[in-house]
Amino acid sequence: MKIPPKVRIFWWCAINSFLPTKAELKPRHVEEESHCEACGNPVEDRFHVAISCPQAKRFWQVLKKNPARPTYHSSWTPPEQGWVKVNTDASFLEASFSGGSGCVIRDSCGEVLAAEARWHNNVSDVLTMEALAARNGLLVAVAYGYRRVVLEIDNLSLVNELISSDESRSSIAGLWHEIRELGRSFISFKVFYVRRESNTVAHCCAAKVPCNGPFLSWISYTPDGQGS
Repeated sequence: MKIPPKVRIFWWCAINSFLPTKAELKPRHVEEESHCEACGNPVEDRFHVAISCPQAKRFWQVLKKNPARPTYHSSWTPPEQGWVKVNTDASFLEASFSGGSGCVIRDSCGEVLAAEARWHNNVSDVLTMEALAARNGLLVAVAYGYRRVVLEIDNLSLVNELISSDESRSSIAGLWHEIRELGRSFISFKVFYVRRESNTVAHCCAAKVPCNGPFLSWISYTPDGQGS
């Protein structure tokens, strides 16, 4: 049975507890609330996202009615031809001030070019961890020689700082300068905010690296061994 790569990634994340539901993100202080934005259920956990949410139920009903030709939708969109898109994300453990950063680089066809994950210790807050992930993702893009780059991040505070013309005076001032300088090394560079649903693969990369574990990298495939 041929299953679209993005569907394989979704279920790999769900099975391995890497799906970025609000129930998973709230204890890490990435999200302030745990309710489902789609239906208003008080708790958005893995079971709710995949099974009990009304939107999930509608999906399974359609699939049962027409199992031969299911329709899959993804909110992630590829960049324009000649560009690459760098998606980055981070996981942060407030109790230990540590966590993982992840990035994935894809081309205009949606093909995975490279992916990476790193573990970081002694990180002060979520914003700093997200900035580290963005910096690391751009370093990978520079190393591979890409010239037109879109950076997508699901942390709105970080995006606002990066696109602001005012110099950052926050805790990420140093990383802000690094990211801005890396951006200048490309012929063209853009930064955009995306919802976390569009950033699942980068989140999986960040969650894949073990505590105090080694640097991980993948070329032409994602952490579960599948392309795109």
